[in-house]
Amino acid sequence: MATIALNITYQGQPKKFTVNKSQTISQFISQCLTSYSIDANTFGAELYHNNKALDSASPIRLTNLLNNAKLTLKVKKLDSNKEINVKFISEKGTVVKKFTVATTLEDIVEQTVGRLQKPTQLRILDLVISYEKYTTATLGSIVGNANSVVIRLENQKSTNEKDALFRKQQEANRLQLAEAHKRKEVETQKKLQEEQERQRLEHERSKQVKQEPTEEPEEPEEDVEMREAAEDTPSTVTESESSPSTGEAQADGTGANFVYEEEKADETPKLYMPSNKPSPAYQNPEEDYNMTVDQAKTYQNVIRNSAKRVKKTDVKKPAKYFIRVKFPDGAMLQINFLENAHEVKFGSLVKKLDELLIPEFINSYNLKIGYPPFTKLNQSFALNNEKLHNLDEFKSEQVVLIWELSKESNKTHKGPFLNNESKDLVIKPSDELPAVKLEKHRSELPAGEKKTGLFKSKPKSKDGEDKDDKKKSKLPRWLKMKK
Repeated sequence: MATIALNITYQGQPKKFTVNKSQTISQFISQCLTSYSIDANTFGAELYHNNKALDSASPIRLTNLLNNAKLTLKVKKLDSNKEINVKFISEKGTVVKKFTVATTLEDIVEQTVGRLQKPTQLRILDLVISYEKYTTATLGSIVGNANSVVIRLENQKSTNEKDALFRKQQEANRLQLAEAHKRKEVETQKKLQEEQERQRLEHERSKQVKQEPTEEPEEPEEDVEMREAAEDTPSTVTESESSPSTGEAQADGTGANFVYEEEKADETPKLYMPSNKPSPAYQNPEEDYNMTVDQAKTYQNVIRNSAKRVKKTDVKKPAKYFIRVKFPDGAMLQINFLENAHEVKFGSLVKKLDELLIPEFINSYNLKIGYPPFTKLNQSFALNNEKLHNLDEFKSEQVVLIWELSKESNKTHKGPFLNNESKDLVIKPSDELPAVKLEKHRSELPAGEKKTGLFKSKPKSKDGEDKDDKKKSKLPRWLKMKK
């Protein structure tokens, strides 16, 4: 819903208003003062919900107000000499200056960047003010009782310019995906050639074995078992010597023994674009589902320890942050804070995110935690000044956020949402994600040593089966269920 109904009471007189969620509380207060015939140049007002004053600079959508919520309007005489800290951002740079609440927007623009020739607009969170209203709108009527505000000066773009920018972004995405697809096809062809070479070598080796005499001297049982184990293991040395491409494949991480190497973390944002062709999911072998006694005990200890309460004093502040933001089009943005993480504020995260977004989506989105209960982060001036380690949602180094559009008119937008041409952004295909890499090559990882727990292997009979298997249970006593 783009609008919300609110019930306002002033001096015992109730009135019902239907307002747009993108409006700020201060704008709604001006509408209430006009409805109650109160001079906005002489008196100011505040809205209270459950005896708590609402932040006049915040948009209605960022408050916890429900439809048909009941609010109280409290009026007081306006202090025309009150000063507000204004952070003015434009193409010429950033200017921080104090202005009184009675200062018009036109005076603020002229004192910061001078008189303008092109049509412009001012943006304060979700509020957009066109240049026609600069002379009539005052600073107090926009921000209310707030002590500070951030104002952005933007050039008004025509419809043709917006369409051209969108087409440019679409073309950049198409080229990026085409390049990733081509690179994937080359890797597939390379793997196919390696497999054919491996089969040829196996075929030649099997011919040599058939040509050898069948009668061989008896070997001790130990030597037989060692020889069988060696034959079951693929001979990677012979293949690497006879086929140089196989050695290259192992270096690339596509050989029989895949070695994963973590990339060196840096603070350059990385964008992982989704691929059209999903990679096949890894299927666990049957032996992965057999639990040993040691594994069962470890699992039992994990469950027991998870029930213990962790004291707040034991929680350490994160030394760094690895923040991943998921977008509706499947893209993932990785933002890292590696130095002075204890000094990073929530506003720094929002600022870095805004610098990478397409301008039309700035201040038109919500951020939510990427795991249940999907807590929504209500953006406000107070939250922007709060350090990350003081927020409950940022107590660990790795945080996952969900980015979603807030305006109903834009929710059908399929992307892209980020400026792919930004020099401060590294673009990679989603196959380069560490989790996807490991999942893709999971079957090629070196097998770990299997533990037999309390059971020791016994020599098998000639038919390959243990005679005592049917008599003895393979479960320890402590794991058996009572009847």
